[in-house]
Amino acid sequence: MPRRVFEGRVERLWRSCSEMGLDSTAIVSFDGSDRANLYYLTGFTGSTGVLVVAGEHRVLLVDGRYAEQASGESAVPVMGVGSGLLRAAVGLLSDLGCRSVGLNFDRVSLSVARRMESQGAFELRDVSSLLKGLRRRKAPEEVSAIERACALAEEALRRALSRARPGMREVEFEAILQFEVRALGGEPAWGSFIVASGPRGSMPHGRASAREIGLEEVVTVDFGVRVDGYVCDVTRNFCFGRVPFRMAEVSRAVMEAHLSSLELLRAGASAKELFLRAQEVLKGFGLSDHFVHSLGHGIGLDVHEDPLLSGESEHVLEEGDVVTIEPGVYLEGLGGVRIEDDYLVLEGGFRRLSRFWDEPVTVLE
Repeated sequence: MPRRVFEGRVERLWRSCSEMGLDSTAIVSFDGSDRANLYYLTGFTGSTGVLVVAGEHRVLLVDGRYAEQASGESAVPVMGVGSGLLRAAVGLLSDLGCRSVGLNFDRVSLSVARRMESQGAFELRDVSSLLKGLRRRKAPEEVSAIERACALAEEALRRALSRARPGMREVEFEAILQFEVRALGGEPAWGSFIVASGPRGSMPHGRASAREIGLEEVVTVDFGVRVDGYVCDVTRNFCFGRVPFRMAEVSRAVMEAHLSSLELLRAGASAKELFLRAQEVLKGFGLSDHFVHSLGHGIGLDVHEDPLLSGESEHVLEEGDVVTIEPGVYLEGLGGVRIEDDYLVLEGGFRRLSRFWDEPVTVLE
């Protein structure tokens, strides 16, 4: 993304911190602990660094492993540190006379926070909600990246399905799908995809196993692709041969719940009401007790972001939210079906970002 995009984000961060009465903030990432925010604000894709923002002072501190990379990527001036990255960051904050430092308590470990407090004479304050708010509304370039991730995911899955055969182990199919994602130029959005066949489909997070995929078994595939830092998150179902009658009923119910919840999807809608709509539809099929997770969640640089679409959520959808809609039904000993797509929330409705198929279960001959 253009340098100005990152510069604008840092400026918005600083304005928000100033409104909170802070004289500085530090985004601290060790071994990927806050990698997403570090990238969001600087463009640096490494796992370890400290961004210090205090008035006109904006600097990214990195150790020797990342000095060259950060210099080529970061929209913020880079300071190389031989060792003692955290000590150097605390020293800089102290030199700048900072007395109140914003820190992402959701990502910084307690041990790191305590080290900062012991080394510096300043108060640490939580800015995790502020950061979530900054990242929630997606700009056009962010939506474009997610949409490209969706398109790549769809093509990767098409290719993987063309190579799928009955008797193939779940882990073999997952390996093929991961390969196709990378061959097309994307990155897997997380380590191990969900591939759950037959009775294993009753586990919503059933990671790929050595189980062989049989005929007339529904296979649920939940996976994501990362493009330019941004992820998609989709779930599809397929079957070799005829879909068993009971699973066909379940798939129709899940599809109806998905489509019905979309009738409410727009800016200003209650996230909780969307969840309750899907639950109500499934109740009509006698399946609501088998819908055991939220209806969806925000996506962006992370796979799970605000807003949350659940029965306890207090979120109200906003224009620019990118969310998943993913109702599912899971029957122990029989299997499960989940249908997940990604949507951009608009003032008067939504735009679907993932476009692969509309059938709840794709039948492969």
